[in-house]
Amino acid sequence: AIRALHTAMIVLRQFSYNLWNFNVTEDLYDFSGDSVAGFVRGLDDELNRVVIFGHNHAFTNIANQWGDISVDNVPTAGLVELQFDVKTWAEVQRGKTLHLLFPKQLR
Repeated sequence: AIRALHTAMIVLRQFSYNLWNFNVTEDLYDFSGDSVAGFVRGLDDELNRVVIFGHNHAFTNIANQWGDISVDNVPTAGLVELQFDVKTWAEVQRGKTLHLLFPKQLR
């Protein structure tokens, strides 16, 4: 969890993100992705865009369950951007994979 927190801090600083809007939750420290899915489906519907930092294997599972591109592994510091055509977070099921960006692509 420390590595995910450090990654989040690096990214948030780069975007001058207001840390008052940043939250840490143990729900994202999950192996299967079930807790991550529950967390997402419980988000406030006033939010229309969310960035989540966490660990594998949960995030690879979520990328494959919810995205339309198969991913073997979301590596450390990997980014998967998903888009959903839903009115509420509770409806999130399958969406579209908009971007995959992994560290080896940045060399």
